[in-house]
Amino acid sequence: MTNKFQFMKYWYVAILFFLIVQNSTFGQRIVVETWDSGKEKVVFDITKGTYEKPIDYYYFKFYPNGKVYKEGNYVNEKVSGEWKFYYQNGKLKSSAVYAFGNLSGEYKSYYISGDIEQMGQYQVGQLVDVQLFNRDGTIKDKAEEDVSYLVKDSVKAWERSQIETAWVDCFMRMDEVFPNAEEYCTCMIDSAAKFVEYEEFYYLSEYQRSVLFRYMMEYKGFCRGIIENPIEKNPE
Repeated sequence: MTNKFQFMKYWYVAILFFLIVQNSTFGQRIVVETWDSGKEKVVFDITKGTYEKPIDYYYFKFYPNGKVYKEGNYVNEKVSGEWKFYYQNGKLKSSAVYAFGNLSGEYKSYYISGDIEQMGQYQVGQLVDVQLFNRDGTIKDKAEEDVSYLVKDSVKAWERSQIETAWVDCFMRMDEVFPNAEEYCTCMIDSAAKFVEYEEFYYLSEYQRSVLFRYMMEYKGFCRGIIENPIEKNPE
């Protein structure tokens, strides 16, 4: 009788374990979003939870070329630990540390050459003790970047591939914060291609490009209407 009872107990435990596994995506790689080409865009490596409600998981976002754009952990549905962002060539763009969903800890950003651009600490979501560097490693003044010299009356024509690469860089960032990302990046990159030398544009950091775009809008009037009249994204 005891053996039969033990057998039934193990049988029920096995059935329960099977049902839990069937309704969980533990350890599974879930493709959340793809590019039009069919390549992966957003992927979750879930360690706790389900596809419908992931709790703990490792997050990847990819460029259209298949290389990682950013990666990091979610714990209890909040960003946690070190997150890394990359350039299209695979080099590290920036890294930051999160705690309970907020930026908290060391932050670094890099030029596309691999040289350090910024170092600082986040405290309660605010970046403090920031140190800026030029590409040659010398310390930079914390004053606003002067980018006016980059905008010229005429420049060497950009190649199609250069325009596409610059557009992707812009879109990957803006798509997460701005509803007009595609239109905005098309306008800004087309404008940059007409008035900024590509060799100078290429080596600008993400921060420097944002300053350049703001200058082009505020002082040159480029693409201003797109910012002033944003479209609404369809709810997902």
